[in-house]
Amino acid sequence: MEQTEVHEGLKVDGTTRIHVQRPSRKRDGGRRQSSELEDDLNERKQEEEEEEILALRGVRVTADAQLKVDVYISHKDHNACQICSSCSDCALAGSFLIVPSRPRSSVAPLTFVESNHRIGISDVVRNLGIHEDDGFYLSLVPSTSVSGTCALYIRAICLEYE
Repeated sequence: MEQTEVHEGLKVDGTTRIHVQRPSRKRDGGRRQSSELEDDLNERKQEEEEEEILALRGVRVTADAQLKVDVYISHKDHNACQICSSCSDCALAGSFLIVPSRPRSSVAPLTFVESNHRIGISDVVRNLGIHEDDGFYLSLVPSTSVSGTCALYIRAICLEYE
């Protein structure tokens, strides 16, 4: 199955777009025919539309995906936090809210508050009781505990399919 990656630079401010990159197609002999160029244009347009959807609705993943989330805090004024000097290990880095695409009344959203948290989607699905065919969205929100002088960034989101 095709691999989809979301790369660095997503700032959680409600307006930043999520950038999605897919593996490019290999061309024989480096030549492109008109149909291939048209396909590329259509694919690029579709990717832009998908970026808009992802930015608005979060990242939709399926149960067979492995999701790796890495966050860090960037201080405008390094001394303003006054918690400690270990910014990269800060436990207040952010919260991750995982909700089903079609939520059931018996399923509650699951929130993580950790600075460098790796989660396996299959484990999350099991814990939430979501049927694997439902799919679900990962919403990334800034932690309310983080000082206003800090900016929360999502460094990378990788969706790896087996």
